[in-house]
Amino acid sequence: MVMKTNFPESYQKTEFGIVPNDWKIRKLVECCNKITDGTHDTPKPLAQGIPFLTAIHVKEGFIDFNNCYYLPQSIHESIYKRCNPEKNDVLMVNIGAGVATTALIDVEYEFSLKNVALLKPDKNNLIGSYLNYCLSLNKFRITNQLLSGGAQPFLSLKQIGEISIPIPPTIEEQEAIAQSLSDVDALITECDRIIAKKHNTKQGTMQQLLTGEKRLPGFSGEWEVEEFEQVLKVVDGDRGDNYPSNDELFDNGYCLFLSAKNVTKGGFKFSDCTFITKEKDNLLGNGKLCKKDVVLTTRGTVGNIAFFDYSVPFENIRINSGMVILRSEDKNLDNSYLYSFLKSHLFQTQIDRAVFGSAQPQLTVKGISKFKIPVSSLPEQKAIAQILSDMDTEIAALEQKRDKYKAIKQGMMQELLTGKTRLICSS
Repeated sequence: MVMKTNFPESYQKTEFGIVPNDWKIRKLVECCNKITDGTHDTPKPLAQGIPFLTAIHVKEGFIDFNNCYYLPQSIHESIYKRCNPEKNDVLMVNIGAGVATTALIDVEYEFSLKNVALLKPDKNNLIGSYLNYCLSLNKFRITNQLLSGGAQPFLSLKQIGEISIPIPPTIEEQEAIAQSLSDVDALITECDRIIAKKHNTKQGTMQQLLTGEKRLPGFSGEWEVEEFEQVLKVVDGDRGDNYPSNDELFDNGYCLFLSAKNVTKGGFKFSDCTFITKEKDNLLGNGKLCKKDVVLTTRGTVGNIAFFDYSVPFENIRINSGMVILRSEDKNLDNSYLYSFLKSHLFQTQIDRAVFGSAQPQLTVKGISKFKIPVSSLPEQKAIAQILSDMDTEIAALEQKRDKYKAIKQGMMQELLTGKTRLICSS
């Protein structure tokens, strides 16, 4: 009896799914001329010298030379004898939080490594750029199957050598795949550059507009500097006997009960939510949001803020014990202006001065009440808030565009790095 397959005859079934018959599955130890790592010592870094990289300098797809350390020539030479990174080799973090993160070396000059593995592909059969993309695609699989170590994640050189990858039969096909993915990376990088520039422009604009250093056309008059307690109410949550226990939190329900995952540097995020029942909500006192309230995190990750405007898809929301509500009750303070101020360096500086506790950073209601906010006339506040909101909208559109490119790249990697789509056929 002949078993039927659900894939074309020109393809084979592998651990990576269906790949072309002319592709080979090879372990890294079989297709790399050298797999080693940098020094295990901790040499004293210098202000200048030969670049010295550790695991924190190897990011997803690029190497951060701008923030690297430096070594004297003599120490570099002793490390470089055993571990000699060169252009088109691949670096892989093999210890710590970023374990299995890879990047292609794209510089000509020498540098030294610590806590980073070096992969030197056999250039007759495998190019570094293809290898880097292939390892990036399979990062989750690598960490799940091979990761060892407890508090400190770790991949040994032997484990790295046992990692398998699918390899197209020709260098030309590998180059075509890598170039296509590199072109999309270039679009993502350009978006990131523009976004960073827009953020810097916005910060400068905020500094000028929120201090009255620059006045908008048609506005004049003096600004006042008010303490928070004079213009808004700092509302703490209900931390009494009715505070929800873990078994009173559900995946869905009447009232969203916020956690630290929901209030981020980028505002509200609702990918992971917990809820309480209507009955539980009715038992609680302070801590329920009203429209146009601002939430501020006050424990652990301090200083994240989110604005409860009409775009939020929940009507009933409560804060947890690591947050407060900032509620404007002064008709001369615009809520959108308040939110813009809270996102500025002017406010962050006050947080940095008031926060206490090293293991668990915290802010108190009393301390928050003494924070200061510069206030102009209500029409000027609204005009400032609108300008900053328009800048946020522009940045958000760019971030959406970048994220679309990232999704396209992920789809291309799935297709190209498994041979589902062929750019160059061996025939």
